[in-house]
Amino acid sequence: MDDISRVFDEFVTSGRDKTMATGHQYSVDAILNTIRMDKSFSFMDVGCGNGWVVRRMAANPHCTRAVGIDKSSLMIQNAKKLQRRPHEQYHIMSLDRWTSAPFDLIFSMESLYYTESVSRSISKIYSMLLTGGRFVCGTDYYTENPDTKCWAGSMPITMHLHSESEWVEMFVKSGFDASYYRVRQPDSPIKWKREHGTLFIVGIK
Repeated sequence: MDDISRVFDEFVTSGRDKTMATGHQYSVDAILNTIRMDKSFSFMDVGCGNGWVVRRMAANPHCTRAVGIDKSSLMIQNAKKLQRRPHEQYHIMSLDRWTSAPFDLIFSMESLYYTESVSRSISKIYSMLLTGGRFVCGTDYYTENPDTKCWAGSMPITMHLHSESEWVEMFVKSGFDASYYRVRQPDSPIKWKREHGTLFIVGIK
């Protein structure tokens, strides 16, 4: 077991997987609601946690396959316990080991900055998409959000901090047509969520 797997197994034991899902729901719903999903599509969540986004997407009647991968075995155990539909799939797996068929839509929230190389991870995801496919990547930990810079000091694993422009540049270098958005939550009691918000980079292959 590597350090990332161990840390996120501990999150499950402490119940933090549930609070993470609750904390991200507003911004994730906001960005996913901007994407048209009115025809058949396949979906993957990289770093799916307890599978809450996979379940959300699997509920769409046009979703033919909804896959979640995570390095934490306890996260995946929870996801499988909460599975609601037969076309949901959950795997204990790192992104670099994935070899199966390509997807129409890939999503990742607060996951890629833990990988050994963010740019290589983005390139890997590019290779996993069908032509015209979309990658939606969300992060609260970015240079323009100063209130989250301290997070790295409280985590026993490496976190890679990048600016908005650096994120977009990595997407573009991987081949994506990229854009970025901030989703702010005006009624949040947390200052940075109101003022800076979650950064989403959206890439189209």
